Amino acid sequence: MIDLAAQVDNVCADNLQKVYEIYFRTLLIDTLNTDDSTTLDGIAHQCPLEGCDGVLMARSLLSAYGNFDYNDSTLCNNNDYAYRFSKPKNATNNNRINTTNVIVYPNPSRTAFNIAIKGNLPEGAYAEVYDIVGQLKNKVFLNQVVTTIDCSECGYGVLMIKVKNANGKEIGEPKKVVLIQQ
Repeated sequence: MIDLAAQVDNVCADNLQKVYEIYFRTLLIDTLNTDDSTTLDGIAHQCPLEGCDGVLMARSLLSAYGNFDYNDSTLCNNNDYAYRFSKPKNATNNNRINTTNVIVYPNPSRTAFNIAIKGNLPEGAYAEVYDIVGQLKNKVFLNQVVTTIDCSECGYGVLMIKVKNANGKEIGEPKKVVLIQQ
């Protein structure tokens, strides 16, 4: 019997490793070569449910070098991966609401990124952006399912994103986004 979860986890790990290798190589030479572009394009055309964060990271990196469009409703038209939606994580933090998924993209980014809420957007929801030492850099109220956050004044490096409801309870898991130097 094939363990589908193990296969998906292997794909996720492989995607992340490839994207990170390409990302760091691109930082060093400040260009994307043809082989790396082809590899990223293959990862970017996977269903994000199958390829995990590596898919979104590949799309982000490619978007820095051109205009790309992906139709996830077509890419994810495979019922074998429906278990990802029906297998909720158990909450480990009583101050966190885990019924809503939060997606941050593109990641890495230069100055701005999007926060997408999958599920119901709670009224009064907002995002807090913290730097690596925990200093609040930005706070934005989320009035749409997808909200763009401008962090041009945040500097570069790793930022932590916490999405909260009007009562201050965290929605989903905190997310990290990397702002790269312009």
